Amino acid sequence: MGDTFHWFEQWRCRCRERKVPSWKNASVSLPALASSGSVYVTNNLALAGLGVASLTAVNGNLFITDNVTLPQCLALALKDRLIAATGLSGSWTITGNDVAALCP
Repeated sequence: MGDTFHWFEQWRCRCRERKVPSWKNASVSLPALASSGSVYVTNNLALAGLGVASLTAVNGNLFITDNVTLPQCLALALKDRLIAATGLSGSWTITGNDVAALCP
């Protein structure tokens, strides 16, 4: 995979392989992840949370797209936190997430 860390994509694929039919409000928790290459969070039908509280640097691009149950505000908050910490070296795309959901 080189410098790109596809952790959400891998998680989604494992769930499909196990044929879990009714996942709801799933989230990924990576509390110790502090930095990464490009991050792609895309096409997760049940993803409702991002557990990346320690993530302060993405050395590449950030794509959080088409996660229909993920609150858009969570994705934007992550992006804003990375930019404030000068921890986003590439471009970002955040679209297709749940814009009506409320953030905690």
